[in-house]
Amino acid sequence: MGQAESYEGNINCPVNRYRYSPLPQGCIRLLRLLPSEKSDSRLQGHLFNYPLGLLAAKTHLYEALSYVWGDLNNSRLISLGNYDFPVTKNLHTALLYLRDQYIERIIWVDALCINQEDLNEKGEQVRRMAEIYSKASRVIVWLGHMENHSNEALEPIRIAAQRPHGVDDKLTREAVFCLLRRPWFERIWVLQEVASARQILIKGGDTEMDGYVFCTGLTSKSFKYLYKDFPDLHTVVRPVIFLMSESLFRPKVVERTSNEFSLNIRPLSELLDMYHTRKATKQHDKLFALIGMSSDASIPTDLLPDYSTPWAQLFERLIRYLLGGDVAIRTCDTSERVLKSGSGYILGKVLSVTSSQHEDGQDVGLATRDIDGSFGPETQWRLPAIAKPVQVGDLICQLRGAAKPTIIRLCHDHFSIILIAPSLELKQPVSNTSLVFFLSWDWQDAHGKLSNLDDAQRSVDYSLPWHWGNQCAACSSELHELWCTGLILDEAEEYRLAENKLQQVLSGYEETIGAEDPRTLACMDKLALIHKKLELLNDEEPNMVPEELRGLRLSELSSLNDWTLRLKFKQKGSF
Repeated sequence: MGQAESYEGNINCPVNRYRYSPLPQGCIRLLRLLPSEKSDSRLQGHLFNYPLGLLAAKTHLYEALSYVWGDLNNSRLISLGNYDFPVTKNLHTALLYLRDQYIERIIWVDALCINQEDLNEKGEQVRRMAEIYSKASRVIVWLGHMENHSNEALEPIRIAAQRPHGVDDKLTREAVFCLLRRPWFERIWVLQEVASARQILIKGGDTEMDGYVFCTGLTSKSFKYLYKDFPDLHTVVRPVIFLMSESLFRPKVVERTSNEFSLNIRPLSELLDMYHTRKATKQHDKLFALIGMSSDASIPTDLLPDYSTPWAQLFERLIRYLLGGDVAIRTCDTSERVLKSGSGYILGKVLSVTSSQHEDGQDVGLATRDIDGSFGPETQWRLPAIAKPVQVGDLICQLRGAAKPTIIRLCHDHFSIILIAPSLELKQPVSNTSLVFFLSWDWQDAHGKLSNLDDAQRSVDYSLPWHWGNQCAACSSELHELWCTGLILDEAEEYRLAENKLQQVLSGYEETIGAEDPRTLACMDKLALIHKKLELLNDEEPNMVPEELRGLRLSELSSLNDWTLRLKFKQKGSF
């Protein structure tokens, strides 16, 4: 279904290069891989149109390949009819191993079956990936040519599936470790490809194994040492194994109200929290790969796969979909980090976390605000395994315009988003203090440890609209961020942290705008209140409080929402 196009030059521009014809509506392309009795003969095949969307059958007689493209600059040629087509070395090797001696094989493989140079077609076909993989007779997982002892890994995994305690020697450990460190396990598209599959075949070189056996072996007691010794490996491999093992029991395709197909696994926000640190060749794919797995009733059309949309614009659209339109956003095309600000209030904080390297998820103890605004007793929440595990001290906030709360972590002068929109139903206080949040969301940082917005400024044009005018522009932006951060910590009853941030603000204001500036005076007043709260909570002696702050009465405090302070007040009456 194509024709020749003349080129001259290297292997990436062959003399007779295949040129695609437009795909009819509802069709995909399939590769007919021709047989050969000689293993070293040139790969030959044909592409043909297949009306997948027009046929009622739930399963079709083609296989879908799940693999890693590999080095784009290391190419090999295959023949499509009379024309040449360059493919990466890894794909070329996979097709050599898949080629039969006598019978042709029908395969869907993205690099060949999608015109990668036609962005419109590419976006349309990528939207159908979940459908394509779910309707294939089986999905073939190509782990690559077996090397570095990894060729000795599949058989021990098979044995472990039968005898959980039957494998334990140094060579086997090294082989399995090398196998699981292969790039295939890190790709974000792999998640959708194996979650869609009706049947999975694991293939490495000449060795083959059923996908369910592969999962059973890797989750047996024989290989728990791997996850104990290499926790990062467990973080990468665990989601793939889980989705692969559950694929047999999962409804394969669910049609949303927007007529887009999805596997209906989890809300998009939760999928992003779980998988946004996984690898993709193109930034867009970190979103597009998860849309096909989401259970959202309707995904906005401007978020659906379209590779002509600049990354920064797509990232901003995603934030507005998740958090509403009441946030100011800064993104750029070269970064997977977004900066944003918005107003909101504190709903709670994390008091305890229990997790295990060998179990999926965390048990999180939360203190959340009651209707009257006070913090209630600790409640438990079971959280699935996510890219950035929750830690004690993380805060739960509700941003204006957002349908769900957000979990954030202190990062010097701002907060880093840990969970963008978890499915957590909390009581909304009748009255609450409106606060300004400066937030970053980093898809590359796997631990939520961004230490300073200065780091983010290097990769994002940071001309934030919420900075104060032009007065003392060199200092006011950072000091204002610290001021807002201090107020948030105060509201969350993290008084020592709030004191530290506001003391930095006060020192900065005194040096730059003077002691009599209204902002400096406001900071002094807030510090006085925090010192008084600390005195109450810790029963500090009066001589430990700065002289200028002594004598402040509890009735002069601007807020009595803190349940601990109210309790002290009931006990003491006054002081």
